[in-house]
Amino acid sequence: MVTWQDVVSPSRRALASFVGRRVSVEAIYVRTGVRSARGREYLTVLLRRVRDAATGYLLADHVWFNRGNSWRNVGLRRGDIVRFDARVVEYRTGYWGPNRVYRAVTPPRVEYKLMPPVNLTIVGHRESWHPSQRSNT
Repeated sequence: MVTWQDVVSPSRRALASFVGRRVSVEAIYVRTGVRSARGREYLTVLLRRVRDAATGYLLADHVWFNRGNSWRNVGLRRGDIVRFDARVVEYRTGYWGPNRVYRAVTPPRVEYKLMPPVNLTIVGHRESWHPSQRSNT
């Protein structure tokens, strides 16, 4: 039998202990992107190094958000450090059906996301930061 520990993404495993709870986080804004769903395009926001704001503990290597009004109104620049509160929610991705071929191509996974972001503020800026840098700061 497959358990959630077998299918959860290692990059988000730390979020599992916060499911259903609101957390205050800090992260670095990387860029805006676009995703397509049901024939429409949606603007998105990519954040890296998502950390617990109180402890500095790394919660996720990256998260994507839909770029709603709260993201538009804050006026982000690449490298901005943002702080916000969000609830941790579990969701399933990949193929969970009985077809073994499909399961091999897109294996089932449990992921965690933060939603919805509230109290969004810019708390700093990393002038020299670039997405290819891998330090723990």
